[in-house]
Amino acid sequence: MHTERNVGVRCGAIKGGRARMTLWRAKQAIKSTSPSRLARMSTSSDSYVRLMVAQNPNTPLDALKRLSQDEGSTVRSAVGKNPSTPMSVLASMIRDLDENAPIWGWIEIAERQDLSEDIFDAFSQISVKNAAYFANEIVSPLKNGYWAPNITPRVLSILASIKDTRKPLPFGSPDSRMDFLYPPSIQLSLAQLGRQLDEETMLILAYSEDINVHRALVTSIGHALPKDVALTLSKSEDTKVLDRLLGCMHLSESETIPIRERLNSRPEWIAQQEELKRTIDRAKITD
Repeated sequence: MHTERNVGVRCGAIKGGRARMTLWRAKQAIKSTSPSRLARMSTSSDSYVRLMVAQNPNTPLDALKRLSQDEGSTVRSAVGKNPSTPMSVLASMIRDLDENAPIWGWIEIAERQDLSEDIFDAFSQISVKNAAYFANEIVSPLKNGYWAPNITPRVLSILASIKDTRKPLPFGSPDSRMDFLYPPSIQLSLAQLGRQLDEETMLILAYSEDINVHRALVTSIGHALPKDVALTLSKSEDTKVLDRLLGCMHLSESETIPIRERLNSRPEWIAQQEELKRTIDRAKITD
């Protein structure tokens, strides 16, 4: 948030009378509670004055709509964070966001705790990269246990339905190369929330084509996986996922038999089990 003090610092970079005029107008834009004055100032040729108007919660709706299409990305982001900006205007802004929009702009929008489900629907309709930036900012606080009141099961299911079609890029030296994707996969970030997810969102993630999402689900939720989710994951070809499902407390013995049969047909899983048995036997001898 810009204060009168840092407005002065900003304007100090501008020389002479222009600095004094910009400083005066910016201060007026910060302090004004007059809708008519703010509306006039929203058409200023000075982008910094428009920025101050965009941040003022007293700015009228018509002015906010105009500033939401401002040529300056900082002005548009300020409109997005302004608590007086209606959800309809914010949804329109999101749909118009450019692929190369500044990252910090996503953070400012995602920090709002009054975002409606329509906003999340809007994010599901834009480019995957942009949606991933937004989803990452939403999910990160959830991982730390901070659950904003507007993050409902419906919101999580909307985010989980966004298909992340981006391909990870190789990163690092040839000897230590790894696949790197930033922002992280939307579905993978959600799967790591584990038992904080509702069953509908888990089921959407279980149908993901990404094996890493499946692994994250069975690891973060463990033996408490809901039955329908576990049965969906049982179609996976990944032995790590199938092995985890054997301990699911919601699957009956008859439902785990096909899973075990599939595992027994996989040489790599059999080799892992034999190595595990040898490790256990060595530990018993040591004791």
